[in-house]
Amino acid sequence: MIKELLDTYIKNTNRDELKRHLDYHSQNSCDKALTKFLETPKLDEWLSSGYYDFKHTAKSLFLKLCELSGVDAELATEELREIERIKEEHKRFEDAYIFVNTRFRRSSEAIFVLAFMESKRRLSLLKYGEFYFQSIEEILSEVSKIVQQHFKENDGKLVVWGNIANYQLFLFGECYIYEPSGEFRHNVKNIDNSRATISLK
Repeated sequence: MIKELLDTYIKNTNRDELKRHLDYHSQNSCDKALTKFLETPKLDEWLSSGYYDFKHTAKSLFLKLCELSGVDAELATEELREIERIKEEHKRFEDAYIFVNTRFRRSSEAIFVLAFMESKRRLSLLKYGEFYFQSIEEILSEVSKIVQQHFKENDGKLVVWGNIANYQLFLFGECYIYEPSGEFRHNVKNIDNSRATISLK
């Protein structure tokens, strides 16, 4: 909501006036900054963009625009806190994934083919929506539905990798095993899965 308010403020305010209030020496620099801000659809994307133009950072430009447009300072600060909370939660899930276990054993398959197909058996949890701020029980329940749907959509097998034996959810240092039916079986520690990779040097 704040982003929309700021966008409207920018569009309806004289650019020369904005240049003076934002303390830019060049109209061109001011216009570039404001255009970049307007072109960024979400506030969290703007704040994580790393924007800097020797006058403002992404954060300082946001706060100054809030001040100029009359957005309450406490509301702006709370928005920053919420975005930071979501960013931290996103980091927690960056390494969370579902491994589709086919008990694959390589025979004559080319390594570049396996590397190309690796993403088919290693599914980022973030791909299936946001699990932020959910309990472990809620996440496990949602993953059960993902497993069922995935098994159905792929007819119980993956090209190259073979028939699906089970699914392994790697989450926060734990591994949770699911049957193809979506039934949660148990969780284990210290499980390891091979990964097919290729690099160009």
